[in-house]
Amino acid sequence: MPHRNRISCTVLLDAYAREGNLSKARKIFDSIPEKDLVSCNAMISGYAQNGYLEESRLLFGSMPQRDIVSWTCMIYAYSQCGNFHEAKNSLFDEMPVSDTVSWTSMVAAFTQNATPRDALSTYYNANMVDRCSSSVFASVLIAYSALGKLESVYSCFRSLTLDYGVTPSFEHFSCMIDVLARSSELEQAKDLIHNMPYTPHILDWRCFLAACRYQSDIRSAETAVHHLIKSKMNDGSSYIMFANMLAN
Repeated sequence: MPHRNRISCTVLLDAYAREGNLSKARKIFDSIPEKDLVSCNAMISGYAQNGYLEESRLLFGSMPQRDIVSWTCMIYAYSQCGNFHEAKNSLFDEMPVSDTVSWTSMVAAFTQNATPRDALSTYYNANMVDRCSSSVFASVLIAYSALGKLESVYSCFRSLTLDYGVTPSFEHFSCMIDVLARSSELEQAKDLIHNMPYTPHILDWRCFLAACRYQSDIRSAETAVHHLIKSKMNDGSSYIMFANMLAN
């Protein structure tokens, strides 16, 4: 098969995989007689993104060659299925070479699976402090938030721009809103929602409303509901939460 056809097939199978059509993606993959690392990684990535751990594992095991992308895709596949300790012990620790992307994937896997201490331990053990990306910062903020370490969240958030020149993303701001709300800093949380350079998401107001309910702060809760209605965010659960506050 000509080189350009292999490339076009790889692009096509990747597109099908992203749409969740794994059977079509696999059919195209099997039609490539001389598969290279790029095509194999594309197929593994498709399986990983759609939660097909066993298929990812079988293809990974059959590959004569693997690179950093292959290993990172498998880490993602395991973590997607909740097997984050196996991802760490059976894959990550066995990688011949690891880079910032693979370390970031591992930190994110622990964060997403509600093991913030493991996330922070991995982050500091990898000496990632001096080579942070926007995505790993988000994972670290979420981990600190889950542990209720407000000062650490503040420090990390300030470091984004001051120390690393990273522009805070929407996810960074949402994490700050979450930690402020859960720390009963309702006014600061509300100010951040109003002043951040992004349009607030429905989850930001829901998080704020849940904190208002916990603090029995009806006035602040009314502010949240007002903005949900004004923004035409049809969030029935938030309206029910507010109704229950009024009833109690």
